[in-house]
Amino acid sequence: MNGRDGMAVPGDAIALLCVVVWTCAAFATHTFGLWMAFGITGAVLAAAVLVFARPALWGAGAHGRGWAIGIAAGVTMAIATEWLTPAVLALTPRLADDVAQLFAELHRPGPPVAWVLMPPIVVCEEIVWRGAVQAAVTRRMGWRPAVSVVPCVYALAHLPTGSLALVLTCLAAGACWGVVRAMTDSLPATIATHLAWDLLVLLIEPPLR
Repeated sequence: MNGRDGMAVPGDAIALLCVVVWTCAAFATHTFGLWMAFGITGAVLAAAVLVFARPALWGAGAHGRGWAIGIAAGVTMAIATEWLTPAVLALTPRLADDVAQLFAELHRPGPPVAWVLMPPIVVCEEIVWRGAVQAAVTRRMGWRPAVSVVPCVYALAHLPTGSLALVLTCLAAGACWGVVRAMTDSLPATIATHLAWDLLVLLIEPPLR
């Protein structure tokens, strides 16, 4: 990867920096909350990735069709979440309390603010994780290991938040978003999947009401 000043910037270094800084942001959520900590961090890291990234960041797939595939995948994930969440939480009451606290934190800004902030935060998060990080791991290991390794790293990077619900969600949802990225070779498809799921599950039809 080459910066605008012509200096070579290794893709692996950018990906590693993203993971480290994101993990630091997870610690910062205890002080600043989820929205501010991850929102600001995502914006800064996404800007850095876009400055130094190759065009391959976006993938070589059909992005127009990717949006449609992504929305369909996101809706399917939301339906699965709606059906599975009550059954899973019935078996783990402690996790149910954690999920309730997580939803309360996510809804704290209020619906209007959440609707405005959600799309840019999702875009930045996908540029960082399914863009820079997954692309770097894929170059090193191939796409099959990448769709297994990256969701685990993604989940562990959220561990400092102290929310098991968030970590498990990142693991499961991150695996789905990673597969969409690998199968479509289109970052816009992954953005559409993530955004559709977030809007449906977190804002429109949350599984806990």
